[in-house]
Amino acid sequence: MEDEILTRVQALVDLIKQSSTYQEYQKIKQKMAHNPDLMHLIASYKDCQKKFVQCTYRRNKEEAARLEEELQNLERTLNQVPIYAEYVALLEPLNQSLGTIKDQLENYFAEKTKDL
Repeated sequence: MEDEILTRVQALVDLIKQSSTYQEYQKIKQKMAHNPDLMHLIASYKDCQKKFVQCTYRRNKEEAARLEEELQNLERTLNQVPIYAEYVALLEPLNQSLGTIKDQLENYFAEKTKDL
């Protein structure tokens, strides 16, 4: 039974990977990886996010406010890069599809196991 489930899950993953949205997402992700300036901006954004979370956790309001402003500036800069904007636009429907699949699986298993 476990093998059958894994086979069906793999078939679902394969279907997702064959979708045009996923294929386009992969192409853009690859193009982005070959753009060192963009990758540096993304790394800076992620680093700033980590610092912001740490400051928020430590309740350092002044530093958190400064980092939040820096995050907003980095995000504006990223959104002005056409390939990044396209990446974000493709990521949304892809995540939505994955979320729908996840919700359907959760509902299915909840229904099937409610009497156990």
